[in-house]
Amino acid sequence: KLDDIKVEHHPGSGIPTKVFAFNDFTRRPAHHSSWSAPEPDAQPWRPFRSRLEFDVAEIALEAALNNEQTDRLLDICRRCAQKSEKLTFKNHKDVRAKWDAVSQRLTGFTKDVISIPFADKSWDFDVYYRDLWEWATDLLRDPHLFPYFHFDAQHLSKFNGQSFERFVDEPFTAQDFWDAQSQLPHSAKPLAFILYADKTKLSSFGTAKGYPVVARLANLPTHIRNSQGMGGGYIVGWLPVVKEDKAHAGLPAWANFKATVWHKSFERILSSLAAKSKTGQWLECLDVVQRWFFPLILILSSDFEEQ
Repeated sequence: KLDDIKVEHHPGSGIPTKVFAFNDFTRRPAHHSSWSAPEPDAQPWRPFRSRLEFDVAEIALEAALNNEQTDRLLDICRRCAQKSEKLTFKNHKDVRAKWDAVSQRLTGFTKDVISIPFADKSWDFDVYYRDLWEWATDLLRDPHLFPYFHFDAQHLSKFNGQSFERFVDEPFTAQDFWDAQSQLPHSAKPLAFILYADKTKLSSFGTAKGYPVVARLANLPTHIRNSQGMGGGYIVGWLPVVKEDKAHAGLPAWANFKATVWHKSFERILSSLAAKSKTGQWLECLDVVQRWFFPLILILSSDFEEQ
């Protein structure tokens, strides 16, 4: 009949040719009639012991958690199971709301636009940064950090049997810190910043991307300054990404343009310290002592070719 479907199998199959009416034709393997699929697996998560354990392992896999992060996730699950603490988060919105509340406890980010002229037009770039002075005062007002601040330069020496030999173990024991304080008015205190910018460490924040600028205060000791907790390194800004332009890429003028973008961006990040570095700024500390601080950049480390 019109539109009938004939199915011929390979001669080696031993299966006879069949003809089907068009409406009855269904593509099926030849062995379909002699075999039926088993009932759906009631425990498809096996060899995991439970659906819960599979779900936890799946999240760890999807999020690409490392060993330490996976251990932390499992510890949180155990704490929830033991009901030793109450988990009130119901969704991402609840978590986001708490992070937003926490962010208000420290100096937030400001967005500015810088315009750089090049090739007969103006190029605009977004610069995100924290007010460095306000960020530093956040740390100075922290009661857990304040006892560890060193406001005066020190010289340390060790007796070698014949004389005292000087050694340096902290920025505030180095000669540069000593010399900086020597140039300040009497009783003024240096507030020393360490800044590090790395062009190889591209970061994402929201929908934007940039090269992070990390700040530390050299007035704090190493075990705090280089930690991951309060008083450790903070991202205080992002240098904008300059997308390559086919018409100019590889030209010396283009390299100079990119350098100008990053230098102007850095100037914006440092803008809150510019005036204070010349006149100083009084601040009442937690011990109710008024101190006259002069901010300075003690160490600036940048890792990009257009320095």
